[in-house]
Amino acid sequence: MKYIKLLIAVIAMNLCSAVFAQNIMVSGVVTNSSTGEPEPFTFVQVKGTQVGTSTDFDGLYTISAPSDGVLVFSLMGYKSQEIPV
Repeated sequence: MKYIKLLIAVIAMNLCSAVFAQNIMVSGVVTNSSTGEPEPFTFVQVKGTQVGTSTDFDGLYTISAPSDGVLVFSLMGYKSQEIPV
């Protein structure tokens, strides 16, 4: 009986930790550092996952990411850049 109670407690603690690991919506605009103009069609990905999106024609994006995550921005012809959320 003690083992069943312990197992239930461990499962409950794991479920609680999953609730606190929620994602947030991150949005922004990707611009060229030299000209200040928006960079359309830049790929934005949450590092270490398959979650990603592209910027629109005005360089705008919105993505769901963990608050302690890292976003990777990449565009052909440019060096990829990693930015913490």
